[in-house]
Order: sequence, then C-alpha cells, then structure tokens
Amino acid sequence: MYGTFLVNCQSIDNPPVKRKALRQNTILARTNAAHTAKIRSLEIQISNLLSENLSFRDTIIHLQVELDESRQRAILQDVTGIQRQLEEKMRECVEIVAQLGSVEKRSRQHRSAQPARTSPDAREWRTRATLSEILETQPGHLPTIVEGKHFPRRTLEYVKL
Repeated sequence: MYGTFLVNCQSIDNPPVKRKALRQNTILARTNAAHTAKIRSLEIQISNLLSENLSFRDTIIHLQVELDESRQRAILQDVTGIQRQLEEKMRECVEIVAQLGSVEKRSRQHRSAQPARTSPDAREWRTRATLSEILETQPGHLPTIVEGKHFPRRTLEYVKL
C-alpha cells in the first residue's frame, strides 16, 4: 500500500523522511494487528461452525435412527395386527371344518339307520337265474337280450360292480 519495503528509521538522517517512515510503520503495525485479530476471529468462527456442523450431523443421525425405529415399530404393529386377523380367520376355518365333519357324521348315521334302497331292476337281478342255469334248461341256446327305449338294460349300477 505505502511501499513494498520497510525502511529502517534509525539509519535515516533526514527528519521529514524519518517521520514519514515512522508513520508508515505505525500504520502498517495497526493494519497488521487489525488483520491478525480479524484472522483469529475468523478462525474461532470457523471452529465454532465446524463444531456446530458436527453437532447437526450427530442430531441428524440420531433422528434418522429414531425414524427408522418408529417405522419398524409401525410395521411390526401392522404385521402383528394382520397376524391376529389371520389367526382368527384360521380359527373360524377350523370351526367350519369341524362343523362339516359333524354334519358328515350325522348324515352317515342317518343313512345307516335307513335301510338301503335298491332299484327294482337290482332286486330282479338277484332273483334271476344264472347263465349256467339257463344253459342247463336250454342247451345250445342263449337267452335274448331285450333292450331299447321301452326296455332299458337291466344291469347293476356302476357303484355295485
């Protein structure tokens, strides 16, 4: 600002030049002190901002952990609720199956209490003569099979075969 070199005031014999050099030195010393104080102040401010930044990062980490835990708790509560509902539905299904089993047992008991109904054709089948008996009475001839619209086939039901 005032020069790039410092002048040694003791080696100067000229009083006006000496005064000017002293004034420049004092101005430079004041400016230097002011700048040094400003630098220290800025370094302190940087240190405070860095510590505040670390504090904020720590707070962010804690809040993220808390958020994750609350989400996990909410999910766990939802899963627990769904599990309870599913268990209730399973109990209902088991009760329905048990009721169906008791209804089936009752229907079996009801069927076994009633005599078995057979069709008239099935009853006739049992009373008919066997093939060997027919061949003994009419050697060489087989009986005719009568079937058609008015004469349906007289055989046992597929269940009884």
